[in-house]
Amino acid sequence: MGNQRKKMKRFRAAVVSTMTLSMVMGAAMPAWAARTSADASVGTVADTAVETSDETVHNGSSALSITEETANISSEEAEARMKKLFPLLREAKLDQIRFGSDRFPPAREAVWNLNWSVSSEDGRSTHGFSTEMDAMTGDILSMFVPETVLGEPSYYPPKVSREEARKTAEALVKRAVPSLNGVALSVRDADSLDGALFGPFRYSFLFETEHRGIPVTFRSVHVGIDGNGNATQLSYQPLPDNMPPAANPIAKEKAMAAYKEHLELQLAYVNLNPYREEPKWALAWVPTPSHSGVMDAITGDWIGFDGMEIPKGDAAVRYESIAPSAGDAYQPTRPEGKTISRAQAERIVASVYRMPDGYELEQHSLQEDFNVKRSVWRLTWRQEGPSPMGFGPGITATVDAENGQVYEIRKDLFPPYAALPEPEQKGGEAISAAEAKRKADELVAKLFPDAEGSLKRIEGSVPGMPANPSQDAYSFAYQPFRNGYPLQDASVRLQLSKDGQLVSYAAWSSGPMPEASDLPKDAAISQAEAERLWLERSDLALRYDRFGGYYVDNGERVEEKIRLTYRHEWKSGDEASVLDAATGKWVARGFGNPLPTGEPVDPIDIEGHAAESDLRTLAQFRVLDTDEDARANPGAAITRAQWARWLAAAVNPHYANEGYYGPNGMEEKPYYADVSVDDELHKAFRVLAMMSWIDPKHEAGSSFGPGEALTREELAVWAAHVLRYDRLAELLREDPVIGDAADVESIEHPGAAALSVKLQLLSVEDGRWNPDKETTRAEAASFLMKLVRLQASVDQPVNSRYY
Repeated sequence: MGNQRKKMKRFRAAVVSTMTLSMVMGAAMPAWAARTSADASVGTVADTAVETSDETVHNGSSALSITEETANISSEEAEARMKKLFPLLREAKLDQIRFGSDRFPPAREAVWNLNWSVSSEDGRSTHGFSTEMDAMTGDILSMFVPETVLGEPSYYPPKVSREEARKTAEALVKRAVPSLNGVALSVRDADSLDGALFGPFRYSFLFETEHRGIPVTFRSVHVGIDGNGNATQLSYQPLPDNMPPAANPIAKEKAMAAYKEHLELQLAYVNLNPYREEPKWALAWVPTPSHSGVMDAITGDWIGFDGMEIPKGDAAVRYESIAPSAGDAYQPTRPEGKTISRAQAERIVASVYRMPDGYELEQHSLQEDFNVKRSVWRLTWRQEGPSPMGFGPGITATVDAENGQVYEIRKDLFPPYAALPEPEQKGGEAISAAEAKRKADELVAKLFPDAEGSLKRIEGSVPGMPANPSQDAYSFAYQPFRNGYPLQDASVRLQLSKDGQLVSYAAWSSGPMPEASDLPKDAAISQAEAERLWLERSDLALRYDRFGGYYVDNGERVEEKIRLTYRHEWKSGDEASVLDAATGKWVARGFGNPLPTGEPVDPIDIEGHAAESDLRTLAQFRVLDTDEDARANPGAAITRAQWARWLAAAVNPHYANEGYYGPNGMEEKPYYADVSVDDELHKAFRVLAMMSWIDPKHEAGSSFGPGEALTREELAVWAAHVLRYDRLAELLREDPVIGDAADVESIEHPGAAALSVKLQLLSVEDGRWNPDKETTRAEAASFLMKLVRLQASVDQPVNSRYY
């Protein structure tokens, strides 16, 4: 009887909300609202799931003003559903369940947020995590259980195959996300995110969805299955309520013809290694700033970053030289010591920025800006007085600690504060747009080195640069140039108030600014030839795109828009994205180069080899390197450099594509004297240092010998490092298992040798240890796989330092 009253209460509340919405809109009750009202009288989770058709979007939870009492699913039902879908949660304690999301702005309003915790057996540590469920549909929005929290994590070899894990993931999606019932799903392995041999083993799958038969890039389901077949992760982002109505898109042939007319390339300098150790600048043919490569598939308009039509004619992007009429040009600040002081940094900011009333310096720190390898002062001023979230809006400035150059001044208006009124400031008389432009040029000349000679003001609307909807400020953007060509991956933006005061400033670059003399100056291919090569590789994809949904400099939110688009992409199989103008060749670009997906290289020379299985496994997990002819060369000696790369790839197959840094700032200098920081091997050392398999302080100044062959004794020493048995190995120095070897006197590390024999990683051969014997690639492959299989049996997790 109590349940019946609860269902009737939900029903009445839904009807009242629907009637109110219909009267406000002046329209009949929408189909989705009618279905929601009807479903409110049904008790089971499966039946309350909102249906989806090709003509309407039914999300339910954010369309009405739902409360905890009127939600289709009660808190008790949410807890039971979570535990049923994810049995691992039965081992956790539910600490709290709240109605409402932690996200801002909330993607869904009617959400159950469940906070869980797991305590260690001795009670000395507790791990917490949370899950989210749509309170109207029962859709799981987020669930992630850390592998090391509930029981022992699974390691290689997994108990379930990838195909078995895929079937488990597919079945889970059908039960966990009932709103997708009837929606076409395409699943692909997301093993670019996981799939390492060392560490907890997990399969990852990404389910991509469609709406009216068209791909939706922002609605997908990501599922993680551990090696035991347990679901440890699921994340789902539903469709928003503002999906556009059904309409017939322009034919692709017509869109492609329009793209050919729209395309215009220009010469520019492109950093092929953004956010890496050393920038690599190339003169490349790239689209002009007025080119976005995104077309509204209904209207045929070309649209920019914010989803707005790209202006044509006089409003198109153009560059104008700056000529400050007054004011001081940038001059480096002389440090009072090794670096400028905090007080100097404050004075520099105060010389160009009017601090609002009521702001006091709260934080200051001297730190490294890893992107461009420089020391900077970061200063934060905070507004005084009580705040609803414990801290008020802040103003942050970043100043170079060596020369006083200002890189950024910004006001941090967090979402809850964006709508709060600012304290009234004493402003001067408003200035004209022409006067604002003159003042902006003067300010940028004072803030940026050689601004008059190296910057040009951008006029027009730039696709990719968020438009600021505020009418209370003047916004300006400047493009750095070298040798007459724009320098991509670098920009300068500033905002002035209506009375001409600096509001925000940002001088951004993906790496140190290059000298003009160090850059190539001549193009080997013409613009016409470049555009022909570009079009040969180009395609357009029809899909739903989302624009907006972000906050701009002044704290205002650019509203979200959904549009059906044709978006430029490279044809299948083409990964290189930069056309080098000096060579006419396509080259890959740092973070723009996608992680390897699909089937890895299958070596052609390992069939029938004694180590075939181990070699093939390493190839499958993208550890084994092959030559241009796909040969693994199993009988060749493995070098120290090759072994180091194998170890790093066994931890993270994509370590070479990532920009993380090693411990204690070691990214600033070589790990070994004979391997420079711009060597690919340096990236492998980063991983080994993170795993504590090498000691940067101990190794500094020594030589690694990357081209030398790896010996048996070196393998044994590596085993002690990987398994964290270095101290145990020292206790085994006198162990007879190795002490009885005929060549024991030539063994430099007898403890490591004894350890490797006891663990059956290596063996004594005909009474000899043969410490200097070179290791073949096949022997190294088998040795590495033995280490991988041992990680589940050691007391200290092999991965504990890296993850």
